[in-house]
Order: sequence, then structure tokens, then C-alpha cells
Amino acid sequence: SLTILLISTPESPQRTPVGPAPALDPELSDIHPAVRAHLSELDDMIEAVIPRTVDMQKAHLEDLRFRISEALKGRTVGAGPPIA
Repeated sequence: SLTILLISTPESPQRTPVGPAPALDPELSDIHPAVRAHLSELDDMIEAVIPRTVDMQKAHLEDLRFRISEALKGRTVGAGPPIA
């Protein structure tokens, strides 16, 4: 199952019931492998469901797979130019 990971920085700490959450240094944590594993799992789930979808639902799922692929390569993908 997928878990949402929250990152707090000293500049913008997340609040907890007992105070600010501790800062997380991504270079010293398991966040990169954890996110990579979750993205790979999500990609597998999307790949499995695409054959049962059509039209825009299929297009959105294919776009998600592309974005996941780019993220796993360390690239970011913008939304593209606005449609006039």
C-alpha cells in the first residue's frame, strides 16, 4: 500500500500535536528509496489498469505513467502550455 511522506524543513516546519516536527535531511534519510519504491508500485498499478480504460481516463493514466517515468529519472515535467 502507498504511504504519503511529509517532509518538513527548518524554514517551514510541520506542526504536530506536541510542537514542530523535526527537520528531515533528505540526504541522510531513506526518503529517496522510499519514494522511488512507491512510485514504481504506483506505476505498476496504473499499468495493470490501463487496458480496462478508454478515452480521457486512459490518456490521464498514460500521462501519469510518463510523469512517473520522468520523476524516476530525476526530471520534472510541467503541465505544458495553456490551451487557448
